[in-house]
Amino acid sequence: MEDARIPFEIMTSFRNLGSASIHEAMGGRGAVSPAIKPLTMKFVVCGRVFTVEHPGNDNYGLHRALAECQPGDVIVARTNPFAEAAGWGEITTVAAKLRGVAGFVTDGYVRDTQRIVQRKFPVFCRGVCIKGTSKTVPGGLGRPVVVGGILVEPGDLIVGDADGLVVVPRREAAEVLHKTRERENYEQKIVQELQAGRTTLEALGLT
Repeated sequence: MEDARIPFEIMTSFRNLGSASIHEAMGGRGAVSPAIKPLTMKFVVCGRVFTVEHPGNDNYGLHRALAECQPGDVIVARTNPFAEAAGWGEITTVAAKLRGVAGFVTDGYVRDTQRIVQRKFPVFCRGVCIKGTSKTVPGGLGRPVVVGGILVEPGDLIVGDADGLVVVPRREAAEVLHKTRERENYEQKIVQELQAGRTTLEALGLT
């Protein structure tokens, strides 16, 4: 990584914050396409981005990423979303967990979904496909990629939950964390006002 990494305490603090709140706190930026979804609504991912670019029908690049990424990284893969093939499955999931990888995000497809869910490894993808891939194209590691319409750079922060995925540029992480906490505190006050009998028009100042 060319710059200092996001401090661990800042990165882990994002885990308890909602992706939608982070997106709003960033002024409506960073939201990955809603076409990329978690395999189960219970999955939450939060970690430092490790990027890989590979053809949709060849997952050699993913195996290279697994060999080079660090504990706490989230592998974010740009591929050909129109290729009917799954580059990620149970084998890569087991390897990722053993290396301490925090999750996997792809604009392509995965398979062995029930086993991935059973292993509680967060995977966000465009869909599911039973077809496998070849392993001949090295792909590219550690360079900026566009995934789900968002530019993602190595070392950025990615956070995902049932609502979706949001990317936080690493240089903005501390500021975004502060603004997200402020927003969530504001929304809790709105909830308290609703519970006290006010309408949403009144609580949101829409009258």
